[in-house]
Order: sequence, then structure tokens, then C-alpha cells
Amino acid sequence: LEKLATLMSDQWGYTTREAYKVGGKPITKSGLHRLFHNVFYTGYFLYKGELHKGAHEPMISWDTYEAVQKVLGRAG
Repeated sequence: LEKLATLMSDQWGYTTREAYKVGGKPITKSGLHRLFHNVFYTGYFLYKGELHKGAHEPMISWDTYEAVQKVLGRAG
């Protein structure tokens, strides 16, 4: 995650979302960790602890999401 955060910030120019007096900073390792654990990008969302299918288009497949969870140590 540290190498990816550095690559995204230094070479690709990604920053955090700018809001009033905050944001516009380089991507952090913890920020990437939160992003990779967010099920929303699979086309689903959590509501009151239950997984629901959203109306939005998935950015990644469920299989890709599960593979990332295994790499990051959250297989279960």
C-alpha cells in the first residue's frame, strides 16, 4: 500500500478530495486501505449491517474485491 500511495501521489498526481480548508493532500496508506475495503465499488452497499445490491454500476467485480481482501488480510 505504501508503494501504491507514493506512486499515485508522486507520479500520477492523485490527491484527496478538496473541501473547505481541507483536502488536496497526497493519498495516504490508510486512505487506500479504507478505499480497498469499501464494498460500494462492487455495486453493493451496506445498510444497517446488511449487504444490498445498489442501482449504481460496479467499478470492480466481486471476485476482484475478494482477492484484494485476501491480499490485505481480511479473507473472512
